[in-house]
Amino acid sequence: MRKRLIAMMLAMALALLVIATPQATSANPIATFVVTAGNMQNWGTFTVDGGFYKFAEGFGRPPLGKGSLIGTVDGNDMVGIQRYDYVNEPLSILFIDYATYHRGKPDNEWALVLYVKAGGDQTTANCELVFNPPITSNRWSMKNPMRGARGWTVHNFNPGAPGHTPCPYQHTDYSKPKTWREVLSEFRKRGLKPVIKPDGFYGTATISFNLGYPTRGADRGDYIESAIDAIRINEFQWDFELSAP
Repeated sequence: MRKRLIAMMLAMALALLVIATPQATSANPIATFVVTAGNMQNWGTFTVDGGFYKFAEGFGRPPLGKGSLIGTVDGNDMVGIQRYDYVNEPLSILFIDYATYHRGKPDNEWALVLYVKAGGDQTTANCELVFNPPITSNRWSMKNPMRGARGWTVHNFNPGAPGHTPCPYQHTDYSKPKTWREVLSEFRKRGLKPVIKPDGFYGTATISFNLGYPTRGADRGDYIESAIDAIRINEFQWDFELSAP
């Protein structure tokens, strides 16, 4: 009887612990925002060298609406879209997924980049968490960075910042990527931090989706065209369209 009572108490304590522990949610989003060139919904964009982007209908049938944001890169080009909010958002409750449609040789794809501060006296991020998804060509494919997919690497970031301390948890081998759970085990108590570089290249981003060099750590010389849509961050998602409905 006593052993049964102890077992029941332990089970109840474990259940309460699970309930009280913050978890990333994959429930349906509660709000969808339409992003157009005329209303970016607090998204920012950047290009490097000859990379460019456009809002257009397609490719095919996007997961949301009729359109998407299409990036084009060749060689050292790069394009990206970024969020500037979510400052201090705990990584332990962060949930992100998105959809892409890739054209061209399967060398590069829209990568998710998170900026995090881990130790040191600098006021900005010193760690760059990068998810390079598996590439699926000529059809829409959902990317699920936080649902067990391997693709994460961790890099030292922004070494020129005053008081910079190297990122203490670096995993830079692209041939041996980590899962989100493995990365989170080292960053669980960390949150997103803005990036403020002297040249203003990344502005003050906390979350970025990048297409092109150097997201896979090597110079790629192939022409790539890839669309992105249905970006989900926690309870919100964004539908990229040529024009507002």
